[in-house]
Amino acid sequence: MSGATSTALPAMEPTTRFLNVDLDVAGPVDLAPLLAALARSTVVLRHEVGPEGEVAAFELLESPATLEDALQRFAALVHALPKPARAIWRRLKVRTLDVGVQGGAEPTSFHLAASAAVLGEIARAGIAVAVTVYGAGDSKR
Repeated sequence: MSGATSTALPAMEPTTRFLNVDLDVAGPVDLAPLLAALARSTVVLRHEVGPEGEVAAFELLESPATLEDALQRFAALVHALPKPARAIWRRLKVRTLDVGVQGGAEPTSFHLAASAAVLGEIARAGIAVAVTVYGAGDSKR
């Protein structure tokens, strides 16, 4: 057939799975003390200046096996911040742990949970939690 075009669908992820957790921060502050304090345990995915100030995203240096592990480790890092970084932390407008989930064809439902103890540590650190689910055809491997 002349002029026919083929639209290939993206490969679908076979299994829904937990990917990772990112710590997203933003505020009208110099993030240098916070970046330095988190340098040994995290990777900086993004650091830039936006309209509301500096913005950064961090991932744990060693990939967590579970959601609980990631949340617990980030909470511990925040609670252990030295004074200069703690002062910056308090002035941030955004402090969010973003849970990444890769959607897949199976299973038809997917369950992630965190204990009350870990959620309490997250709340005590002043961190919000968000969830990003990537579509089954949007592979984030």
